[in-house]
Amino acid sequence: MTAVADSSPLIILARLDCLDLLNKLFSRVYISTEVHHEVVVSGAGLPGASEVEKAEWIEVKKLQNPADLLAAQQKYALGLGEISTILLEGNSCDRSATR
Repeated sequence: MTAVADSSPLIILARLDCLDLLNKLFSRVYISTEVHHEVVVSGAGLPGASEVEKAEWIEVKKLQNPADLLAAQQKYALGLGEISTILLEGNSCDRSATR
């Protein structure tokens, strides 16, 4: 089973030294490039940054249609990480439904 994660659960679980719980529950965890940037690049040196970077079971995925991100950002009061996670999950659901 797979999951799509936003930055908050990754950071909180890493802070609690429990990030590996996600790997026990899910064979693969997908994060958007925006979430990766938020946790690993912008958050360098903070809890979660090195743990997420080293986790081989976390896979960074690009959005299929980046224009959707900009349109959703203008419509909703959410950050890029949150919006990209929702869109990435929607893409995952679309792929599962067509199988």
